[in-house]
Amino acid sequence: RNALHNNQFVRQLINISNVMQLYNVSSYHSSALDVFQASPVIERVEQSDDDDNGDDYSDRIVKGLLKWFKEDFFKWVNKADCIHCGNTNQDKITALPAVRGYTGEHRQGQAGIIEKYKCEECGGVTEFPRFKNPEKLLTTRKGRCGEWNDCFILILKSLGYNVRYIWNLEDHVWCEYYSKNLKRWIHLDSCENAFDNPMLYNRGWGKRMSYVLAIHDSYIIDVSYKYIDSKSDKSIPRNKITETDYQKVLAFITTTKLIKIQDD
Repeated sequence: RNALHNNQFVRQLINISNVMQLYNVSSYHSSALDVFQASPVIERVEQSDDDDNGDDYSDRIVKGLLKWFKEDFFKWVNKADCIHCGNTNQDKITALPAVRGYTGEHRQGQAGIIEKYKCEECGGVTEFPRFKNPEKLLTTRKGRCGEWNDCFILILKSLGYNVRYIWNLEDHVWCEYYSKNLKRWIHLDSCENAFDNPMLYNRGWGKRMSYVLAIHDSYIIDVSYKYIDSKSDKSIPRNKITETDYQKVLAFITTTKLIKIQDD
C-alpha cells in the first residue's frame, strides 16, 4: 500500500477524487441560480422547436446552457490581454514566470497560481489568477478548460442535475450529466458546446489518451472505454500502475468517499 501511495499517478487520483466538493456549497448554488435566471437560456429554449428531436425539457435546457455558456458567457484565455493599453495581440504578449497567490482575493478565489504577462506594446504587466473557486468564476468568466468546467458544473449542480467531473490524464477536463430521458450519462464539454460526443477528443482532435476517469460525489470509476478508441493509434498504453492495482486504488477511494458521506 505504501508503494502505491507514493506513486505519482496514484497521488493524482487521490487529489482529484475530492473535486466535487467544490460544487456542493449552497451559497454557491444561490449565486449560480441568480446568474442562470438572468440569462436568456429558458426563453431561448421555450422559443425553439428542438423538442422535435425527442429531447425532453431537461435535455433542452442543458443544450441551451452549453450554447449560451460558450457563445455569450465565458471567455477562453491563452495569454491574458493587456489591462493597461488594451492590447489583444497574442504575438505581442509575453509570458513571465508565474507566482503564488498573495492577496485576499487570490486566497478567497482559491487561486494557487498567478500567471503574469508582459505587453510588448506598453510594457505593462497583467496578472491572470487561476481561480478554482467556482463561485468566483461566475464573476471573472474567463479561463481555460479547468475554469470553464468548474463554472459550468456549478451551474448544472445548482439546477439539480446529477453531474460527474471527467478527468483525462493528458491534460483536459469536461463533465457528464445523467439524462433521465435518455437513461444514460451524457458527455458535455462547455469549451466546445459539445453534447453527447465522447469521441470528440480521441477521434475528432486526434488526441492521444490513456486514462479517463469519472468523479462523482460518491465514487470514482474508469470511463476510458467511452472516450478512447482502443483500436486507434491514438490510444496510449496504460502503464502508470498495473490494472489490478489501478482497480484497487479506485475501490479504495470510492470506499473512503462512501464512509465520509455516511459520517456526514
